[in-house]
Amino acid sequence: MTRIKYTFLILIVFLQFYGCKQREIEIVEYTYSDSIHPFGPSYSNEYKIKSVIKFNLLKSTSNDPIEQKIVKSINNSILDLIAPDFKNSPSDSIAKYLVESNISEMSSLASERERLLRSGDLSETPLSYDDPNSLSEFTMSLITDCKYGLGDSIICYSGSTLTYTGGAHPGDYVFAQSYSLNNGSKIRLNSLFDQKSKSELCRRITNKLICRENVKNEDELKGLGINDIFVSDNFLLGKDTMTFRYDACTIAPYVYGPIDIYFLYDEISDLSPYLREK
Repeated sequence: MTRIKYTFLILIVFLQFYGCKQREIEIVEYTYSDSIHPFGPSYSNEYKIKSVIKFNLLKSTSNDPIEQKIVKSINNSILDLIAPDFKNSPSDSIAKYLVESNISEMSSLASERERLLRSGDLSETPLSYDDPNSLSEFTMSLITDCKYGLGDSIICYSGSTLTYTGGAHPGDYVFAQSYSLNNGSKIRLNSLFDQKSKSELCRRITNKLICRENVKNEDELKGLGINDIFVSDNFLLGKDTMTFRYDACTIAPYVYGPIDIYFLYDEISDLSPYLREK
């Protein structure tokens, strides 16, 4: 077993709140990874299993009960998103628990695949495992990023997960959420845009995709397999841009991967009173 030591990278970010004083919040990054060969590295049908977890949480560094409440609220939302089964575990242990859980799950899967190969029953086994001399690599990862956004009153939290246990391609998932540092609440799409504004925003997203793919119109966009476009509720209110994130296969074929659409605030502030006020 090759084990990479548990590491903590603490990045201190000073977030300026509106009001009479400055509040200090740490963004703490937790990282843990592990990789194994469940049947030994010299086994003819080699299985390599790897899991990497890197995520961020906030930490209050003051005695201000309001700030502590805000930080707790945001962290609970983050943990609900990335680690609901480990939510009540100590923060500095969650990455380790997640990695060990992934390794255990994939080891069980490798054992079952090996049993099927030995029995000659390949009906439930992907083609990449038909050859007993082939390399079988299983991967699970979670990578996140946390930073402050619009007006320094927003925390932007984004990330991606990747799972590969055989088959044509990995499973990709991206997420993005923005939280208010005034009250700790998640900022929701419906609080930014009404139904009429969302329809217009969808049209502008479509135009962004037309320019991005260098096609003439929506029909040519559909010819590329890009259709069923919608306004994603995976969004970030960054310092200079609002970003809408789309999972692979949601609006385009898998080959495009996850798609991010960016708008400068001047491009969409006319659609949202919230953005105009900022």
